[in-house]
Amino acid sequence: IARAGVTFEYTDQGPKGLLKNKKVYFIAAMGGVHDTAATDFVRPYMKLIMGFIGLDDVEMISAGGLNMGNKIRNKSLVAARTKIHAIGA
Repeated sequence: IARAGVTFEYTDQGPKGLLKNKKVYFIAAMGGVHDTAATDFVRPYMKLIMGFIGLDDVEMISAGGLNMGNKIRNKSLVAARTKIHAIGA
């Protein structure tokens, strides 16, 4: 993803992202519930990398708790699917 001269460039002020004005949708599926928890390593890292290459409009969609029983799993999947369908509408 981070490719010098393609997705970012080095300048006198430091690296500069070359991808601009694009919307990013990041979808994560997790066995546990990590939203806003100290154990959420994926989403902050992906936001950092996307920002590094110039993509600042990042929307995170997660389906968490998929291994925590059917009730939590189903509720989480419905919420994630609802967000995805709203984007496509």
